[in-house]
Amino acid sequence: MNAEFKYRSMNRSTLRLIVAALAGLMLLGSVGCDESKLSGTNGEQSDNANEERGDENADPTGEVPLDEDPGHGSGDEEGVVIPAGFMNGSWRASAGEQDEPAVYFDTFQDEGDPEISGDFTMGFAIYELYDGETGHLETASFDGETLTVMWNPTTDRDEMLTLKATRVDENTLEGSVTAKRNIELNVPVTLTRVTE
Repeated sequence: MNAEFKYRSMNRSTLRLIVAALAGLMLLGSVGCDESKLSGTNGEQSDNANEERGDENADPTGEVPLDEDPGHGSGDEEGVVIPAGFMNGSWRASAGEQDEPAVYFDTFQDEGDPEISGDFTMGFAIYELYDGETGHLETASFDGETLTVMWNPTTDRDEMLTLKATRVDENTLEGSVTAKRNIELNVPVTLTRVTE
């Protein structure tokens, strides 16, 4: 009796496998039928598909001529690579004898262009309350020697922090952070390039 039970369960398992295999074949067959509506017998696009889309002069191979493919031409301007400017990268402004984090900048600058764009993340050395606040820089520029950055980490629309710093070497600037409304604020900072 045990042998008969094993035989029945093996037949059911085999039957399940066969049903699953047939369902898979049917699924593959239906996908193949959908593709055949768009393709001819040798894989080329049928004339009906071109007419439905209104491509009367479409290339049956599907290739786009180089002169008609925007962004992939052989123009001179495409090979021009603009080198990064001095301020391009990540920077850390620290304050005090303990080198406490004041603000972090991620800045983008093209060589020869004084304009800088980027983002900031506040540390706790300027305003402990705004530690971790992030946002975009309002304005920033670097003329080769002097950096000026303005940003607002506060909820007060009229407030603005300003960093003015002078280049010391390839990875360091020194200056101070002031505030528009809090005129007593004047925090000396050292801005260093983050290389990690």
